[in-house]
Amino acid sequence: MCAMIALAPPRPLAEADLGPLAADVEAVLSTAQAEGTAAAGDGWLEIEPRLREVADAAILAVPEVARRLVGALQRLGWLLRLEGGDPGAEDAAIDELETVIECLLAYREALPVGEDRSAAEVLEWTVAALELPQLEVAAMLDVSLRTLQRWLRGQSRPGAAEAARIRRLARLVNEAGFALSPAGVVDWLRRPTPYLEGRAPLEVVREAGPDADALLDRLAATLRYG
Repeated sequence: MCAMIALAPPRPLAEADLGPLAADVEAVLSTAQAEGTAAAGDGWLEIEPRLREVADAAILAVPEVARRLVGALQRLGWLLRLEGGDPGAEDAAIDELETVIECLLAYREALPVGEDRSAAEVLEWTVAALELPQLEVAAMLDVSLRTLQRWLRGQSRPGAAEAARIRRLARLVNEAGFALSPAGVVDWLRRPTPYLEGRAPLEVVREAGPDADALLDRLAATLRYG
């Protein structure tokens, strides 16, 4: 009979963990660009285990970012160990190092609304980020003020559909907040848009059709990337 091995869950990461790590990857990137990947190898070996920890933790919080990060780490593990100064391999390694930095920044940005946060934690962050009275946030989520306050106090928990609505709104607020002020985010949430066939983002947040998450993620991307 095989004994079951208890594995420790990934160590939770904070924003303070990710900034310095991104800076270390940038240092390896700078070395690779200036001196070649062979010169960057030692620096990479020092930070690679830390990046593996980040990838493990990101699987729970931001799965899409985790998948990109794992792929980049796998490719870099091979590219940075190549000898002979292959220009194609060096260019590919530099591209992958840039991808790693992008993933770290994306993970840091998504921390407040990550899947590893409870719905109550995400809701608390959203209320603060919107800078609105609780009554207005409750209306956005189509619930009563009393219900919202009970969730915030931990006196009750949102159901599955309500929790999904909270997370949907939080992701939009988080993404839009990189381009707009809190007041601008609120206006954007309430304004009809041709990207949603004349509906406002808040309408889709509340309706939650089968494609709601994908539609809203694409909409939010238009703010950041145009």
